Amino acid sequence: MEFMSLTNVIIVVLALIVLYQFRYIYRLRSNLSEIMLVLEDIIRGNTNRRIILSHHDISTQVCYKINEIVKMNNEKLAGFKKAEQSNKLLMTSLSHDVRTPLTSLLGYLEAIDKGIVAGEEKDQYIQTARAKAQDLKEYIDILFEWFKLDAKEQTFHFEYLDIYEVTRDIVAGWIAIFDKHQFQYSISIPSNELYLFLDKNAYKRIINNLLQNAITHSGGSLIELIMDYRNDQVKIKIRDNGRGIADKDLPYVFDRLYVCDPSRKSKSSGLGLSIVRELVKAHNGKIYVESQSAQSTQFIVMMPVRTDMETNAR
Repeated sequence: MEFMSLTNVIIVVLALIVLYQFRYIYRLRSNLSEIMLVLEDIIRGNTNRRIILSHHDISTQVCYKINEIVKMNNEKLAGFKKAEQSNKLLMTSLSHDVRTPLTSLLGYLEAIDKGIVAGEEKDQYIQTARAKAQDLKEYIDILFEWFKLDAKEQTFHFEYLDIYEVTRDIVAGWIAIFDKHQFQYSISIPSNELYLFLDKNAYKRIINNLLQNAITHSGGSLIELIMDYRNDQVKIKIRDNGRGIADKDLPYVFDRLYVCDPSRKSKSSGLGLSIVRELVKAHNGKIYVESQSAQSTQFIVMMPVRTDMETNAR
């Protein structure tokens, strides 16, 4: 009798196990069918679909991973589309910015070639044509530099240099330019030495671009350059007392081709600050901008002081 009772218990337990397994397999197949339907929809282009299961089992973690992959893919796709749109904008801008001075240059040369102008007027046309050609060359040089930086093809030559001394040499070449544009200036560079690894030409480009930006776009009358060292970093601040940058423009000042006020006529390529940012990155540094409308703008560069060659040399 006891044997029969034990047998019945075993049969019931086995039946429950079989029933549970059947139910589990049924739910698993149902989930897998749902996953396949959603994946087919995603393959057809509906990348906004996500897998949501009504039953939680071993397939749940797979669903989480698939949803994560789809999300990452969407983010990459959005990045590619943004880059494509940006490249189209770049080519449009390039076409316009090159065509305009080139057309003007050809006009002056044609007038000279056909003898339409003579004497002093001809000399003026030659000088203007030379200036237009120089503007075009500078623009092409800027574009070439930016393309090399963007493609990670720029080669840097880092040396162990006194950044204070290098900066003093760079600024010395700007004194006459400040005077020419009637800018007052204040330069504060510590008198001691501070050595770190620099690409001298790249660093010179950083300072030159920031100073040129202040002269060209600030609308002010004072430029300050202040250097300081703390917490194993050198801080370079270039400040003007100009019109400032609108809050809506601040997040985009380092974007390529971005011009805060297109209505103001200037020879800006819209690439200068973008180049500065890439060159600062190559020194493992950071750059940011602060501005008060109608009062001032300051660009702040932070560079780590390193004792080894831990740089992004390429």
